[in-house]
Parts: sequence; C-alpha cells; structure tokens
Amino acid sequence: RTRSSDLRTLLDGPSLRTFVLRDAGTIVAVVLVADEGGLPADLAQAIADGKRRPHGHVLPQSLAVHLNVTEALQRRSWRIVRIAVHSQARRQGLGRLCLEQLQAQAQTEDVALLGSLFAASADVLAFWQACDFTAVRVGITPEATSGAYPVLVVQAVDTDGMALVQQARRRFEQTFLSGLPD
Repeated sequence: RTRSSDLRTLLDGPSLRTFVLRDAGTIVAVVLVADEGGLPADLAQAIADGKRRPHGHVLPQSLAVHLNVTEALQRRSWRIVRIAVHSQARRQGLGRLCLEQLQAQAQTEDVALLGSLFAASADVLAFWQACDFTAVRVGITPEATSGAYPVLVVQAVDTDGMALVQQARRRFEQTFLSGLPD
C-alpha cells in the first residue's frame, strides 16, 4: 500500500520517527513509529463521545472507539507503522531485537503502550505474538488491498499500559464472537 505521498509524510510528519538497527555501520532493519495519544482531556472526551475523529492517533482512537478503553486517548502510545528487515538478514531475530530496543526507548520517554495494526496472516500474527504482543481487535471486514482482516496488537510499556492492555483484552474477549457478522 505504499504511495508516492509516503515519502513526504515520512519527511514532514511531526509525529513520525524512524529507528534503525545497524550491523557494522550498515542498516539492516528499520522501524517507522507514529507517536500517538497524549491528547488533552476535552479532545479525548469529544472522541469518546463520537463528536471528533482527529487525523492520526489510530491506536488510541481504535482502543477507545472499538473497545471502550478511553484512557488510552490521554496516555502516549507508539504505533509501529512499518517494520522492515533487509532480505539477507531475515530469520535471525532482528525484528524481535528492534521491538525490544523500541520498548526500552519507549520506557525512557513515558510511553504507556506499543501497538501495531496490520493485515492478518498466520506468519505475521505469529511474529507479533512471539514478540509478546497481544491481539485485542480483529476487524470484521477484510482490507481492500490485501483481502485480509485487520488485527490490532498491543504491548504494555509501563503499569498504566498494563492496565490498558488488560482492559482491551477483556473487552475483546467479551465482544468478539458477538460482533461477527452472520
């Protein structure tokens, strides 16, 4: 789903950050992260009430709107937009290492939650679960480009994040089966 405007977004997006993993000076993996949440109380309430839907903040808005975890709107979260490992360096644990390093960095920056939203496939979901991310939402309609269902995964960074993950997971377990179409 890469578009020509993605480069401009990458260069101009104030909430986007790029992390790299190097081996002997050569970049072997890249992670693109969107810094989301941390919204003021009045905006968070307007989102929770369905009156506002500001651009960005996909992770906390999804948690608030779909799972009723409204506290996620006011806590900072990092959404992993893309993670890429060089083709000659795959299957060596570098993706997992990137996520471990990302979590360590997030702890130093008062981030409560890491997450990602992606088109589900067995191997991609297995990767995220092996990296200790928890699935908390599965979309009910397939994505147009991939034909796969979207999945939202999260991982706590701090104690507030743990509470958010537990609340989201509990809500997901309560509503998933009843939310499936006939």
